[in-house]
Amino acid sequence: MRTILSSPRRRKRLAYVGVALALVGTAVGVGVTYPNTAQHVPQRFHGGPPTLVRVPPRAPFTAADRRRVEAVLQVFVDHAVARHDPAVAYDVVTPAMSRGSTRKGWAAGNVPVYPYPAARQHVQIAWVWASYRNEVDFDVVLLPRKGAHVGPMAAGVDMKATGTGAHRRWRVDPFTPRQFYAP
Repeated sequence: MRTILSSPRRRKRLAYVGVALALVGTAVGVGVTYPNTAQHVPQRFHGGPPTLVRVPPRAPFTAADRRRVEAVLQVFVDHAVARHDPAVAYDVVTPAMSRGSTRKGWAAGNVPVYPYPAARQHVQIAWVWASYRNEVDFDVVLLPRKGAHVGPMAAGVDMKATGTGAHRRWRVDPFTPRQFYAP
């Protein structure tokens, strides 16, 4: 009479199933044995209606705004990103971006912007992601100067407008490198 374990093939398969069940059992046991050990933070709920966050309505990004934004971006890239007299760029960033630093610190090169050896180029917006009345989010691609041994860099830029009418000024809020390409 043949038994289930008489075949070497069946014994091998049964061993694989046994090892798999042991691994699953160990994984479940570890999850049960070691519960969440993070520090408990009490939740505080206040009575009253919930706070609603509203997305501002989109606004067209006009050609005139595009020219103004690219002019400010040109100053920012030439001075803050490429580090050619970074103190000049201090005036074209928002207070949130210059928080914790001084003009003297920017002049010394202590700038909260990723340094990149950008070539002298006409900086243009590559892609506009969103535009609102006083804010625009877009991508820009920067080319390296000759001999830098790095490739082009794509960066995300948010710019905010302050003031109205003739006193409206665009300023760089964050400048975030997104992608680096091969040289």
